[in-house]
Amino acid sequence: MRYLLPDDVAWQAAALAVENPGRITVEPLGEGELSRHLLVLRLGEGPLHLAVKANAHPDEPTGTVSCFEFARALLARADRDPWWSVFTVHLLPTANPRGLERNRGWLGSTSPRMDDWFLHVHRDAPHEDREFGYGATPADAAHPECAAWHAYLDALPSLAAYVSLHSMAFSGGALFLSMIQDERYQPLLKELVTMVGKARWPLHDEDRGGRKGFHYLGRGLWTAPTRDEMVAFLTRGGGPDAGQWLRLNSMQVARARHGTPICLVSELPQWWAIELGDPTPTRRSRTEVDEETAEKLQRSAEELAAIAGTSDEVRHRLATARGLSAAAGDWGERSATQGDHWRGVQTVMRAEVANAAAALRLDRERGLSYDAAAVKRFLERLARYQQRFTWCWKPLKDHAAMHMGMLDHLMAHLARER
Repeated sequence: MRYLLPDDVAWQAAALAVENPGRITVEPLGEGELSRHLLVLRLGEGPLHLAVKANAHPDEPTGTVSCFEFARALLARADRDPWWSVFTVHLLPTANPRGLERNRGWLGSTSPRMDDWFLHVHRDAPHEDREFGYGATPADAAHPECAAWHAYLDALPSLAAYVSLHSMAFSGGALFLSMIQDERYQPLLKELVTMVGKARWPLHDEDRGGRKGFHYLGRGLWTAPTRDEMVAFLTRGGGPDAGQWLRLNSMQVARARHGTPICLVSELPQWWAIELGDPTPTRRSRTEVDEETAEKLQRSAEELAAIAGTSDEVRHRLATARGLSAAAGDWGERSATQGDHWRGVQTVMRAEVANAAAALRLDRERGLSYDAAAVKRFLERLARYQQRFTWCWKPLKDHAAMHMGMLDHLMAHLARER
């Protein structure tokens, strides 16, 4: 099993259609070159429609592989499982094929090294975000990929559930976000947590106090954020224009168009460290930890501006730091955990490594030889980052299995509730 690039998506979709005539439909979305890779796989003939989107963020490629693995698994059991007459499943393996292509540099290995990831990873600028790029109608979308997927969702007769497959580069473990209509879906969330434990994955455990719309529901569970909540956080620290690039996310589109009662988001880590989920209390307050993190994050943004000039990334990092500082007092006297402390350290150290990597990428883009001092700075910062935490890696096949398990649990729950 390996990561897939846009041409792989096109080939595997075509091969599945040829190998399973009458069982799977491949529908191109968008226009021109985009339609070669922006493809929906449709399976089943049932009244319950389930839509699954992957790879909205270009550096989160595991969901693309998971979509194809899930399609193959569904096809393999189509004759012995009633799902075919109960569900119609719509899979969008990549919602951002252009961004996926820009991550080619680190996707050649099923277990990429961390230095390759930092040097070659591409994350869309905030205003190019393909998850928060939707409008009230397809015509209002910020990007053609969002407009095409929005139009596809609008054309469905109904939508029983919606899933967006994401990843986190570094965290304390697996995490699920949700938008649910009522308490009927609480048992499903508990099933997902149990599933993670049985698969011997850790759960990311962090209470962000609702910042950006991430409300804590329990270990491994948050609410999915909305545009308004994210804008409110960024505005608090960055002024009235901060966050105005944000549009609706795809979960909000599903709910607005179809009243979809459950939307799920997976956040599976590329690398995880046990320290980031340590619940042990410390003698410091959460306010102190957030204020210190914000101050150092702001300095990292200023360093990045000196390296590469003022950019959307710099402005977004500054707004995040200032928003964190402005909201720090909301914690009152609440004590920080070891996990809170280490997450703050990780956030700052990651930003510092990313800054050093940005200097090297700038040399590469200019066609220059790597500056020896810049190489040394990057390697030293990366070594400190790697040594500070007990980083662990989950193979791609484990990510796909986790995604497929989540979707199986969701379908079973929907079938019981219908």
